Amino acid sequence: MNNVLLSIVSLCFSQCIFAQSVQLSKVLEKHQYTILQMEKLNTGHQVVSTEINGEKGLFVVDTGAITIIHDDLLKKYHLTKASKTHSVAAAGAGGLINVDFFPISSLVISDYDVSIIKIGATDLTAITTGLYNANGKYIDGIIGQDILMPHGAVINFKTNKLFLKGFVPIKNQSKVSNKSVNIDDLMIKHKYEAIKLNAIVFDDLDLTFFTVNIQINGVNGMFIIDSGAGRSFIHKKNLENFSISVSKNSNTETSSGAGGSFNIGSIVLPHLFIDQTQIGKQSVYSVDLSALIGFIKDQKGVVIDGLLGQDILSRYSGILNTSDNKLYLKLNF
Repeated sequence: MNNVLLSIVSLCFSQCIFAQSVQLSKVLEKHQYTILQMEKLNTGHQVVSTEINGEKGLFVVDTGAITIIHDDLLKKYHLTKASKTHSVAAAGAGGLINVDFFPISSLVISDYDVSIIKIGATDLTAITTGLYNANGKYIDGIIGQDILMPHGAVINFKTNKLFLKGFVPIKNQSKVSNKSVNIDDLMIKHKYEAIKLNAIVFDDLDLTFFTVNIQINGVNGMFIIDSGAGRSFIHKKNLENFSISVSKNSNTETSSGAGGSFNIGSIVLPHLFIDQTQIGKQSVYSVDLSALIGFIKDQKGVVIDGLLGQDILSRYSGILNTSDNKLYLKLNF
């Protein structure tokens, strides 16, 4: 009897998500958005086929990064070290990095031309190796916020759809309206919680981190919305601030990010609040994010406590509207 009831609830939820997805697609199409279907890997990462300077590769869609390629692939994409325009220091989950920038003649995502004239390159060995070992697919780089935000990206983390405005097929170079769209009414109708996000802007990197207020054990904090993270992380050195104790005998794993690989340990939070809304029991992973957190604090004076990754974004059918700085989560189902 319980199994039957669970199946009925699951079916109703799936139908609700499908109905919402169809309506969202129709609304955005009316506002001249292009719908791209992403592929979700076993690790939770969403990827799209991308062509740079006429060469194709698979790229992770990442709201916590800029558009970048693995520096071992410069030759593949017809880039030379002599054509480097400048370099910028940055940081990833795995440590400090240096990003070199190169001019490009074209960038195409799923047959749609993107008006971007430069691309970054850095050592992504830890990321590409980790994702290949876990998924059996080679990843050449990342599609980041410097593409997503100018095109008002709306990302459906449950259905793996990427909506971009101002995109036109290569064969049709006519102008498309770049006006933003508000989807609050539609999402509230489908019982989503609308969460207003903060933004941390790095002009020299064309990078914007979206952040959300969280609360753990009655203590407030801030996480970055990071779709390039398969799991959600909390800074290991901030555990004490949230009154979280970790057993010395707890199991650890290895994960990776820009800057290298790192060890992570699983933590079960009895209660996690996102923007004052409780999402209940949730597993996150402790990791040393010192390089990333130190970089943001030094540059912007903002203290970050962790990353909200694909595990939570997908579980709660997250939808991110970059043009309106809002995240929608379906918390009650």
